[in-house]
Amino acid sequence: VLSSISFKVGGIFGTNNYTTARLATMEELAGNPFVHLALEKNAGKSMAFFPVKPFPGDSRITIKFKNIPSPEGPLRTTESKSWSVEVYPSFKIKNYDPSNNVTSQGKLIGISFTNQLDPDQDLSKFVSISPPNSLLVLESSANKFLNFQVERGENKDAKFVVKISGELKDTHGQKLEEDTQWELTVKPAAYSTWFESSYSQRISTEFCLFENSEKSP
Repeated sequence: VLSSISFKVGGIFGTNNYTTARLATMEELAGNPFVHLALEKNAGKSMAFFPVKPFPGDSRITIKFKNIPSPEGPLRTTESKSWSVEVYPSFKIKNYDPSNNVTSQGKLIGISFTNQLDPDQDLSKFVSISPPNSLLVLESSANKFLNFQVERGENKDAKFVVKISGELKDTHGQKLEEDTQWELTVKPAAYSTWFESSYSQRISTEFCLFENSEKSP
């Protein structure tokens, strides 16, 4: 039966070493209760298999069955059957915002990922900042982003390191696999400079008017 199964990965059947299938192991079946139950209900009439070489992420796979033999005799199926499935992308960090690693206090900072984050995990356990800071983690509506703010009290540039644990998971159960660090420079809030400038100009104007009113006859 295994020799009657072929795979197509973005090309023609029989390419990229995807022509070979293997039976699923007992350990693999134990990790998938739905498939295990289906095999039990259809004992002798169903099978679970994997490609010998794992499928590449973010790809469309077509699986074809042709000339499948019957265990009762030499007869084989006369019609081929096929169906297509989508393989989700590997879980990685896509980009950082700001891309130049420089921001100002009060602005949202973002990290985007290739896949949606697992909504059941506690993000505070996988995202931290050094030196310690009050870090507010927010999930966006698309759920492929982490948005947060960095608070700082000193009126000068401050450097931080945002750490993302390799244990962070997506909705498919994939992990980042390795820890990642993002060095970030946070400048004083832009509105502070504007406020001081505007306030000083207003005081200076009022003083001039007052001085002129005193000297007028």
